[in-house]
Amino acid sequence: MLAGCSGSGGTSNSGGEITLQEIDDYIPTSPQGIAIDWLFTEYHNTHPNVTIKKTGIPANELQKLQAQATTNFLPDIAMIDNSNYPVLAATNKLEIVLGVIQDV
Repeated sequence: MLAGCSGSGGTSNSGGEITLQEIDDYIPTSPQGIAIDWLFTEYHNTHPNVTIKKTGIPANELQKLQAQATTNFLPDIAMIDNSNYPVLAATNKLEIVLGVIQDV
């Protein structure tokens, strides 16, 4: 599950460079981790002014996202398992990104 979080909103500089923060709990060498890296690289290749800073965290720390939601200090992108979705959706901090990511 890919979730766009309404929180930090990424950072940009006067040169139009944008940095998005992403977290996930996938092992970098796992099929999922490799696929995520590939997707981010492909996105950057077609959007060179956008950099996605990927941060891996242990699965048991994904519960911190719920606490972060109450302070509006969330990453721009969070890769979450379906089992975590209802808890985060209840915070009303997730945004639908379906139409936004169709150009990837």
